[in-house]
Amino acid sequence: KAEEVLKAYRPAYLGIDIGRLLLHAELCQQIVENNPEAPEEAWASLIPFPQLELDPALVRGDEPELDDQ
Repeated sequence: KAEEVLKAYRPAYLGIDIGRLLLHAELCQQIVENNPEAPEEAWASLIPFPQLELDPALVRGDEPELDDQ
């Protein structure tokens, strides 16, 4: 579900590369699909933790969170 919401924020939002985040979600889905028999405790080691890197160059400037209200 989150992927559909995130797509509206591409290519970037608040300095986060949304395309990269969506690629990570796709990778996670593939891992889950390829390991249907994996026990619940295995997911922490099978699925890589996403690395969110803030890049000031990716701040668009129109993000409502940046309003000086």
